Amino acid sequence: LLTWNNESSPIFSTQKQDNEFITSLSCNNITYGQTPTPTITAKFGTPYFMYSTSINGDFNLQIPINAGEYYVKAVVAETESFTGLESEPISFVIEKAPDVITLTHENLNKTYDGLNFIPPTATSLSNSTIYYKYFYKTDELYENEINAPINAGFYTLKIYTLESNNYLSTTKLIDFIIEKANLTNLTQNLETTYNNNN
Repeated sequence: LLTWNNESSPIFSTQKQDNEFITSLSCNNITYGQTPTPTITAKFGTPYFMYSTSINGDFNLQIPINAGEYYVKAVVAETESFTGLESEPISFVIEKAPDVITLTHENLNKTYDGLNFIPPTATSLSNSTIYYKYFYKTDELYENEINAPINAGFYTLKIYTLESNNYLSTTKLIDFIIEKANLTNLTQNLETTYNNNN
């Protein structure tokens, strides 16, 4: 600390200046995949942040990435010029992210060929297991699951994932039609299938 005497000569002092936070610590809730951005301002020095999974737990510099509730506190290291600081911890949440299902194609209509319906290849943002269920289109509550359809008719395909540690569940519903086949084309298709399997 530099002060001046009456003769305008500098006098050096080793007295540290008292430090303080001049804004409150804040940290908004975020979604999985985002990075927490706590903010606070100190009178002297640059604050850094420490995190924990509980208010009385061990705080460290590792920034959390998984969904859950966390606690953060701000610290300013003491120097030769000013005192150090440590804030009270506050909580914030990393919310689970919405999952997204992507299909190779969404036009599922086909003509009756005597074969079980084959669903499109699907992937999810969460890399979770993809589940498929079939229903008659008239089953609007999706209560009576059926096997992969073969016969001509109107159907709904339900494609879904389950909730995981970091992602919410998601569902995609696609209506499709298996149209009646021309008898000549059907006979040719069945003969081709038979020949390929023998």
